Amino acid sequence: MLLSAVVMGILSASLPADSECVQNPDADIVGRAADVETGEFLYCEYHFFGDDGKTTRVEYHKAPSRLFAKKLLRYTSAEQPQADPARPEVEQEDFRIGEKRQALWRGDKMVLRYKSAAEEPWRETQVAERRVDVVDGGFDVVVREHWDELIGGKAFAIGFASPVHQRSIKLQVTAKDRDKCDNMQVSDLAAEQLQCFYVEPKNRLLRWLVEPLQLVYDSQSRRLHQYCGVVNVKNGEGKSFSARITYYYQS
Repeated sequence: MLLSAVVMGILSASLPADSECVQNPDADIVGRAADVETGEFLYCEYHFFGDDGKTTRVEYHKAPSRLFAKKLLRYTSAEQPQADPARPEVEQEDFRIGEKRQALWRGDKMVLRYKSAAEEPWRETQVAERRVDVVDGGFDVVVREHWDELIGGKAFAIGFASPVHQRSIKLQVTAKDRDKCDNMQVSDLAAEQLQCFYVEPKNRLLRWLVEPLQLVYDSQSRRLHQYCGVVNVKNGEGKSFSARITYYYQS
């Protein structure tokens, strides 16, 4: 759900030999999603970077042979010829229920399109470019580009373009003490190597009502190790849910 083609560096963690997410030599990143409370396996993400660095393709598998959703991120377009990893165009489709999500540049506006099921009509709105700072997992770019400032205590406000909500949502990114990220599964990384960040509503009242997205980074490579929060796919009944995703890097 979260990573762009600009994610680079040394291995953060090795995919366990007994993982449900099998090694795919063509995948640049593998994400294992698990239930937040029980740790039960949910699905695998496979991220494939385009050779030209302009796209990322993501496949979602319940099992190696069960592809249930796919997503394409485009970092350049006819409307945006300069690569913009924080604000890619997005096209996502869930084959189980026919849900589709799109974020497409049209001149100085981003068109947000959403279809909740195959039999439902498209909903569509346009958002001015100045209100779009982040699309999809683009807040990963914000974290890495402003790492030192965030660690120093600065909070970054971002406008998150959401096809599902049909608007740009005001969020903020902040660094937190390590123990603020709940139930961190350390894997083969030392606890002192981990850095916690929150992505949450900028409005103080809403922060009391909405659980933050929790991001755990490897502070040495500055790459995302775990994500905990609402994910960008729904369950088989079309309901939103939260998961903990651990990321493994192939190179």
